Amino acid sequence: MTASGGAPPGPDLLSAMRAEIDGCAVGRDNPTHRRLVTGELTAGELGVWARQQWLWHQAFPGILEILAARCPVPEFKTSLTRRAALEAGAIPAEGPGRCAEWAAVALALGIDGDELAAAVPTPETETMIAVQREVAARPFPVGWVGIMVGVDGETQSHNGARRRALRDRYGVPEAALAYVRVPAADPVEAIVGEIHPHVDGSLAGMREAVRLVLRARWQYFNGIGRAAC
Repeated sequence: MTASGGAPPGPDLLSAMRAEIDGCAVGRDNPTHRRLVTGELTAGELGVWARQQWLWHQAFPGILEILAARCPVPEFKTSLTRRAALEAGAIPAEGPGRCAEWAAVALALGIDGDELAAAVPTPETETMIAVQREVAARPFPVGWVGIMVGVDGETQSHNGARRRALRDRYGVPEAALAYVRVPAADPVEAIVGEIHPHVDGSLAGMREAVRLVLRARWQYFNGIGRAAC
């Protein structure tokens, strides 16, 4: 990695990252995700999702801090540290934080704060968090791409469908949907555009990191269906 940038791998990196997101059969064909966006999840499955997503958000600021500790570019380090604080709700002037935003969705699904606080992770949630921690600890920017594309790119690519389902199929009011942000532009392009001037590392390593995170996240969805049985 270089602060000034080596040979720009932007187009190759962008196409590779899009291929991992768009061509991920594990995600595209995931039965729990399909049933989520078509409004078919049971109350029990929605409750599992609410609890497990809460646990993930509790862990994510720490994942961002691991990533920041590996970052040699000051502006990226500052951005990651700030985002960790925002996620945790540690900058009140900037909003309540992602955990609090998700708690509003959970409450609309019938899961209150006490139930969230008592949540126990499924094996799939534990694995997802562990994989993300491991990827975040890899050499930067491999870890950065793995987390930002594997988490933000995947999430934002599906948020339009998830937001419509929460509102129209499960009755979550608009006031409780600040959590489900839908990007105006291609989230993968935005992520790659930010990082590629600093990249001179292994494209294969970045693809593998993204694939690991994506697979762990889709297995997490499988766990939601199993845990509700």
